[in-house]
Amino acid sequence: MSTRRERRQGKRPFPGNDSRGHSTSRKVWVALFELGPVAALGEARFQSDTDSAIELCEKHLAAAHSGEWDKRPLHSLLLKNVDQPVLRILRRYLKRVEYRPGDKVFSQGSGADGMFFLASGRVDVIIDLPGVERKRKVQSLTSGSIFGEMAIIDSKPRSASILLVEPSLCYFMSLENFERLKREQTGIAFLLISNMTTIFADRLRATNAMLAEMEA
Repeated sequence: MSTRRERRQGKRPFPGNDSRGHSTSRKVWVALFELGPVAALGEARFQSDTDSAIELCEKHLAAAHSGEWDKRPLHSLLLKNVDQPVLRILRRYLKRVEYRPGDKVFSQGSGADGMFFLASGRVDVIIDLPGVERKRKVQSLTSGSIFGEMAIIDSKPRSASILLVEPSLCYFMSLENFERLKREQTGIAFLLISNMTTIFADRLRATNAMLAEMEA
């Protein structure tokens, strides 16, 4: 039995950069291999870290629902109850910006100068892990999302970095233009803030649900 186990370990090492540095993970990998999930799912579906696993899942979801993403109402939450005449007014306060894959919209710790509407494309939300020189992707945003909106609420530094994953089109509203919107179009500014609170509430509920699952 021991000879069979050692032979399997030699042929199927843990899929990390250095299997010797992942003794616990290696044991889990060997157990999964012997119990059958690796053969059933395929080795390519097993990743060496959480970020890689999430990215793989996102690619599968994007491929499975590629036709559905384009059918969603643009900025459906932030622009809820915003009709076309109001949208035409709102565009006067927005700047169109195009990005290429690998571009960074802003970095964690940088000054907050406005918020972004993601009209098309996909971005990753990245945070720096305290105490180590590592980063972690916490979320991917697709068409219809907003980011950097906390700049509208306060002027504190950015809490995360935004990295472009694919060619993307954004509309940027600077703090200066938002202040001008509040002066010139108070009703529209109030509507945006009201919709923004709904987004914050949804995100808070999602965070609470995630924490509850982790404690279960």
